[in-house]
Amino acid sequence: MPTIPAYLEKLSGEIQNYLDSKIPVKFRNAKLEDLGFDHLASPLPSTVSSWSGDQWLILWGPPGSGKTTLAVALVRKWLEDRAKPIVGYDGASQPSFGSARIPGIYWLDMRTKMREASTSTEVLDEIIRKVTSARLTVVEDIGADRRTDHRADILASIIGTLEELGKRVIFTTNFPPSSWQLGDALESRVLGGQTIVFEVLGKYTAERRRRKEPGTDPRDDLRRRSSRIFEEIP
Repeated sequence: MPTIPAYLEKLSGEIQNYLDSKIPVKFRNAKLEDLGFDHLASPLPSTVSSWSGDQWLILWGPPGSGKTTLAVALVRKWLEDRAKPIVGYDGASQPSFGSARIPGIYWLDMRTKMREASTSTEVLDEIIRKVTSARLTVVEDIGADRRTDHRADILASIIGTLEELGKRVIFTTNFPPSSWQLGDALESRVLGGQTIVFEVLGKYTAERRRRKEPGTDPRDDLRRRSSRIFEEIP
C-alpha cells in the first residue's frame, strides 16, 4: 500500500504521462514553480499564477515570450489540484490508492487545425466534439495562420461553442484579442469582466514600445474592451 507521499509521487507521474500524450514535446515538463519570469516586463499577477479555471484566460504577446510554457505550467497545476485518487481499503481499513481520475483536456493547435478545417467540414465537427467533452481546452496560437473570412468564421464557431457551454479555456496568441474578428456580440462576451487577459511581454520589447510615439500601443483598444487586470501591466 503506498503512503501519502508515495501516492503523490505516483500521481505526479500519472499527470506527466497524461501531459506527454497531449502537449507538444518541447513544453511537456513546464512547471509553474520551476519557471523564472525575470525576463517579463511585469510580474506574473496572482490572478494568473493561481488561475483555477473559473474565468477564461488569454495569454498574448510576441513569439518566444513564454506564452505556451506558461499555459502548460498552469494546465499542470490545474490537473494536480483536481486529479482524484481511486481509494480502496484493506482489511485493516487502511486506504489503498489506485490510479487517479485525471480531468480531460484538449490541446487545440489552431495553426494546424485551421489549415485542415479550411478543406474539410468534418475537422470543425471533430473540434466541436472534443471541446464539448473536455473539462479544459487550450486554444493555442490563435492568428498564427493566414487570416481569411472563412477562418475567422471557424474561430468564431469554436469560441462561440466554448462560451455557450461555459467551458474552461486558456488561449495563447500573438495578437490582441480585439483583432480576432469574432463579431461585436461574441467579442463583448469574450472580453467581458469574466475574462483575464495577460500580456506576456519581455522587458526589451516593452522598452522598445515605450520609445514609440504615444497612441501606437495595441493594448489601448483592448483596455477599453476588457475590465480585467490591465492595471497590473505597466
